[in-house]
Amino acid sequence: MKRNLLLFTMTGFLMLLLSSCYKTVDAPGAPALNGRWYLQNAARYDGYKWQNIQTGYEDGTFIFKGNGDLVYTDAIGVLHGSWQLYGENGGYYDNVGIYRHGYHSVFSILLFEGNNNNAAADWIFDDNDYAGGNRFSAVYTAGNYTYEYSFVRE
Repeated sequence: MKRNLLLFTMTGFLMLLLSSCYKTVDAPGAPALNGRWYLQNAARYDGYKWQNIQTGYEDGTFIFKGNGDLVYTDAIGVLHGSWQLYGENGGYYDNVGIYRHGYHSVFSILLFEGNNNNAAADWIFDDNDYAGGNRFSAVYTAGNYTYEYSFVRE
């Protein structure tokens, strides 16, 4: 009897431990990212502290369409491009620049200047925390810095 109780207790503890470590990325049933968003804040982390930065895209609106098309508008004009949000299994950098391996959500934005092939913005975020709400953050690491961009739905 004691052996069965011990086995039952250990199995329950193991299930609890494994379920608490699961990271939900796809947010099943969450509202789509589609719609009008703006870049609320961008910051850079150097391993010691976060510092706000200007990207040049804070004063406009990102319009994410369901077919992957993207339109960015501001007082200067309009840029067109594409966006993607998908899960991937592999190596990535988390929100403080630590290299990890596993399932994560990749978010990318590609915008072009006018009718040519010059990329105005080509951002590939290693990870993001989009879960269907009205705000999310996306991060990428380049060189010795980790960048975090915070988006808010209009």
